[in-house]
Amino acid sequence: MPDPIAREPSSLGWAGAAMLIAMWRVLSVGLVLVGCVSTTTPADPAGPYPVVEKERFRVVSGDKLLGHLIHREIDVRDQRLQYFRVERVGGGWAGNVDPGFRFFKCEPFRATPRELGVYSWEEGLGLLFETSGPLQILPMEGSGTAVEAAAHKRLQQAMIDRGS
Repeated sequence: MPDPIAREPSSLGWAGAAMLIAMWRVLSVGLVLVGCVSTTTPADPAGPYPVVEKERFRVVSGDKLLGHLIHREIDVRDQRLQYFRVERVGGGWAGNVDPGFRFFKCEPFRATPRELGVYSWEEGLGLLFETSGPLQILPMEGSGTAVEAAAHKRLQQAMIDRGS
């Protein structure tokens, strides 16, 4: 008498094959029913959301204009997201600064900006503009007094006040 354990796995016989087919049918019907019954959440629209420019500053090193620091606000339903956009003199996008003073640098051929880290205004802007030395953040022509980049607390406080 042949040993039943030594049989090959492919030799299940008619009863085993019928059982596999029945299990496959039950599993297929079960998956279809689960797919029909499951609920989907409506997709959240990704925008576009209105962006408002709040303030614009010039970033200078000595007598040389390096670019602009633009305070922006995005209106997303019931909240307002604030950030600073940093642009070069020619209008190219140098990077972003979030309310936590994390600096992000925009680089060619990258889909997303690269995070540089948390810095003071002078250090972070120096990295974005690839320059060293004292930087100044000045209001646009004819609007107020100069703000030293090393004394960035006024801008920091403005972001905190507007965030609440």
